[in-house]
Amino acid sequence: MIGKHIKGKSFRGLLNYLFGKDGARQIGGNMEGTNPRELAAEFGISRRLNLKVSRAVYHASLSLAYKESLDDDTWDEIAQKYLQAMGFDMNQYVVVRHTDRTHEHIHIAASRIQLDGTTVSDSWDDRRSEAVIRKLEQEYNLQSVQPSWEKDKHSPTTGERRHIARTGEESVRVRLQRSLDQATHYIPQRHT
Repeated sequence: MIGKHIKGKSFRGLLNYLFGKDGARQIGGNMEGTNPRELAAEFGISRRLNLKVSRAVYHASLSLAYKESLDDDTWDEIAQKYLQAMGFDMNQYVVVRHTDRTHEHIHIAASRIQLDGTTVSDSWDDRRSEAVIRKLEQEYNLQSVQPSWEKDKHSPTTGERRHIARTGEESVRVRLQRSLDQATHYIPQRHT
């Protein structure tokens, strides 16, 4: 399973994105709203509990390997366990499933501000997220992937993918990486 997470400022912007994809559907959460406007208004409740937090929005995406599949209830269960392990004990959240890619994935929109006004720590959250994902892979018998900090080779960034789509040319970094790999006879290791 691959996971990504970011912190942001706009619940409404994130929710518009999540619900704006063809086939997007809400499959879980602990909120009453069913559309971006209603959910953003609800998220405003927790945001007002701690006005010092500038990046109150937590956005995580969890993706399965190609050809792996889970039902909505299992995805919702995984989202709940992921959030709990990341320290989101008393937080508002919603889970949205997307079907716009060849691999199954969900998005989690959560408030970093807990309902008691405290904020979920973001200290070492990249490492914590990777550890939580590895544990969930084992628990649900999902294909494991190598942690990002152990990789010798990095995937193209979003900007690099857009550049390729726009110009048909790879970025300088991607070309240099390939040249270095060839020069050093780099053979990627497969992890199963």
